Amino acid sequence: MSQKYRADIDGLRAVAVLPVIAFHAGFPGFSGGFVGVDVFFVISGYLITGILAGDLAEGRYSIARFYERRARRILPALFVMMAVSAVVAHLLLMPPAFKDFSASVFAVALFLSNMLFISEVDYFGPSADEVPLLHTWSLAVEEQFYILFPLILWALWKLGRGRALAWGVAAITLASLVFSEWAWRHDPAASFYFLPSRAWELGAGALCALIPARPGKAAREVLGLAGLAAIVVAVVMLDRSYPFPSLWALLPVGGAVAVILADGSLAGRLLSWRPMVAVGLISYSAYLWHNPVFVFARAAGDREPGMLGMLGLSVLSLVLAWLSWRFIEQPFRTGGVRKALLARRWQVFAASLGGIAAFVLVALWGWTSEGRAALWLRHASELERRTYALFAPARELIRHLDDGDCRFNERVVGPDTPARLERCHAEYGPGLAVIGDSHAINLADALILAEAAPFVYGMTQGNCRPDTPRGECGYDGFSALMDAAPHLFSDVVFEVAGQRLIEGPGGRRTESLFRYYAPDAEIPEADIRLLGDAIAANGAYAAALARRLPVVWLSPRIEPHIPDSWIMEHGCDYPFALRPGQLAIFERLTSAIEDFAADVPNLRVVDQPAALDLTMPGDFLTCERLLWRDGDHLGRAGLEWLGARLVPVLAPGAR
Repeated sequence: MSQKYRADIDGLRAVAVLPVIAFHAGFPGFSGGFVGVDVFFVISGYLITGILAGDLAEGRYSIARFYERRARRILPALFVMMAVSAVVAHLLLMPPAFKDFSASVFAVALFLSNMLFISEVDYFGPSADEVPLLHTWSLAVEEQFYILFPLILWALWKLGRGRALAWGVAAITLASLVFSEWAWRHDPAASFYFLPSRAWELGAGALCALIPARPGKAAREVLGLAGLAAIVVAVVMLDRSYPFPSLWALLPVGGAVAVILADGSLAGRLLSWRPMVAVGLISYSAYLWHNPVFVFARAAGDREPGMLGMLGLSVLSLVLAWLSWRFIEQPFRTGGVRKALLARRWQVFAASLGGIAAFVLVALWGWTSEGRAALWLRHASELERRTYALFAPARELIRHLDDGDCRFNERVVGPDTPARLERCHAEYGPGLAVIGDSHAINLADALILAEAAPFVYGMTQGNCRPDTPRGECGYDGFSALMDAAPHLFSDVVFEVAGQRLIEGPGGRRTESLFRYYAPDAEIPEADIRLLGDAIAANGAYAAALARRLPVVWLSPRIEPHIPDSWIMEHGCDYPFALRPGQLAIFERLTSAIEDFAADVPNLRVVDQPAALDLTMPGDFLTCERLLWRDGDHLGRAGLEWLGARLVPVLAPGAR
C-alpha cells in the first residue's frame, strides 16, 4: 500500500487551486471555482490514507509521527501567513473589523474557523469578500477529520486489516454523503462548513488508496479524461445558486477520483506538465496567501480592483506562494540533503503549541480591547474620533424584532406562528405582512419600531429570495399559510435587494458590483444589466401570492455602498453623495418591476426610491448620526428614518 511519487497529483493540485483563486478574484467563467477545495479534499484523503495504510501494513504505524508530519506540513506556512495578516490588519482595519479579525485568528489557531464562520459568514454572501481568513475553514475541516481518522483506521486494521479498512471507510463515506444531501435541505449555510457534510470527500480520496484494483489501460484513458472534464464542468457550470455540498459535489469529487485512478493515462501526462507540477507544488501556500491578499487590497482602496488589478494580485499571490514554499515549507520538512528545521519531534510539538498559544493571546487582546480601539483612537484626529463614534450605534444589530404581542418579525413561519396570527387577527383584524430578504428584515423592523399598525408580521431572512430557493428559506411555508388562512392579512409587502437583480462588469453582483466603482466615480448605464430572469422569478412568486390576497411589491431601495475607509478619510462633515448614475439603476429596476406587474391582478408596485426621496448627505451621514449599518442595510437611526418615510405609503392608517 506504500505510495510512489506521482507528478500528476501535483498537477491535480494546480487544477484545484487555480479555480479557487479565480473564483475569489471574480474572473468570468469561474463561477464554480470554489469546487477546487473539494478536489483538494480528495487529494488529501488519498495521500494521507496511503501513508497511514502503508505504515499499518509495514507494522510501523505511529500516531505521534503522523501528527509530526502534519505539523511540519501545515503549521509553518500557516503561522507566517497569519502573522503577516495580523500586522496588515493592524495597519488597515478599523477597530470593529479588527475585532472580527481577532475572533477569526483565535478560531484558526485552534482549527475551529469553520465553526466560527457557520454562524458569522455566508461563504457566498457579500461580506465574504471582507474576511481575510475565511478560506481557512477548509484547513479546519481537514484537521478535525485527521484528529479522528488515524484512530479509526487503526481500529479498523485491528478488526480485519485491509478488507476492514476499505469497508469501514466506505461506510463512513456513504454515511457522510447521505448526511450532506440531507443537511443542505435543512441548513445549507452550516452544511457548507461542517465536517460531517465534507468527510465523504476526504473519504472518497481515502478509498482510492485502499482499493487495490487498478483499471485497465483503456479504462484509465477514459477515466482520466472524463475526470478532468467533470472538474472543468463543475468549475464553469456550478455557481452559488446550487446547493453545496450535495450530489452536485460528485462532479468535482468524482472527477478527482477518476483522475487519481487513471495513473499513467493521457490525463496524467497532461497534469505532469512541468508548469502544472510547479503550481501544484506551491498550491498550499497559494491557497493560504490569495485570500488575505485580495481582502486587504480591497480594504486598502476605495474601490474593487478591476480585472487587471485582480490579475496582478493573483500573480502576487503565486509569488508569495513560491517564497513561502521555498523558504518556509521546505526547510521544515524532513528528507533531502539538509536536515529539517526542528529536527526532533518534541521540538516540532513545542513550537506548534507555542505558536498556537501566541496567536490565541494576540486574538484575545484584539477581542477584549474592542479591536484595539483605545490605541487606534489615540492616533486619530478630532474629526476622525467624531466620525468613528458614529459607527458603534449604527452597527448595533437590530434584527427580527418582537414586541411580545402582535408586532413580530421571524425567519420562517414557526410551528406556533399560525395560532399566534389567528389570535392577533381576532383582536385587531387583518394585519400587514412583510416578506423578503435582508432588506425586508429592515423594512419589517422599521414598521414595528414605528408602530405602523397594531398587527405587523414579518417573515424575512437574509439571502433568501424566491429566485434562489434554499432549504431554510420560508417561502413555501408562507404560501401554505396563505392557502390555509388568506384572511389574516390585508396586504403582503414583498421586498428583495436591488443588488440581487442586477449585474455589472465581469458578471459582478451584490456589493462587489458597487465596490467596482470609486465612491465619487460615475456608473455608466451601459455597465449595468438588469437580470430579467431573477426579476421574473421573484415576480412569479409575488403573482402567485396575489391570487390569494393583495400584494405590494416594494421596489428596491437605493443602496449607497460608501466604504468605511472613504467615510473615515473624509469625515462626518463631508458632503457625501451617490455616485452619478447610481439612482438611475434603481429607477430602471422600478420600471422593470412595474412592467412585470402591469398585467398581474392584485399586485401593486410601490416606487421605493421615490417614496424615500433619499437626500444626501443628510439621509446618509451627519456628525450627529449615521443611518446606514453597512453599504445597503440600516442601523437604528436608519430604521426610524425608513419607517417615517414608508409608513404613510404602506400603512396609511398608522396610529
